[in-house]
Amino acid sequence: MGVPMVFLRVLPRPRRDTPPVFRYNAQGRATFSGERKTTVRRRIRLLIACSLLALLFGCSKLTMENYEKLQMGLGYDEVVDILGKPDHCSEALFVRSCVWGDEQRNITVNFVGGKVVLFTSKNLK
Repeated sequence: MGVPMVFLRVLPRPRRDTPPVFRYNAQGRATFSGERKTTVRRRIRLLIACSLLALLFGCSKLTMENYEKLQMGLGYDEVVDILGKPDHCSEALFVRSCVWGDEQRNITVNFVGGKVVLFTSKNLK
């Protein structure tokens, strides 16, 4: 008796006119047939990066339209509904000052008794 022979069937390379096939390799990682792993990883990284950039820059509530919605006498919760959660707030002598944005571009709102008494903006478009 000899060592049993295992025959492996070699699959033909996919033609370029056929779409790539989604498969799992021996390590359990997803790959596409006919493409290198690095190409697939680059595409996934690019997709993730574009999604994150769209979330960061596309959803900013620091706009002139939202600033124009602010009015004297609005409550804190109403302002949060318009601008979102503030980046930071401070309180001194019954005045709560909240800032949305950073030093270059922001909206500052001052509250007394939970109501807007003053609001300003810097570098809004």
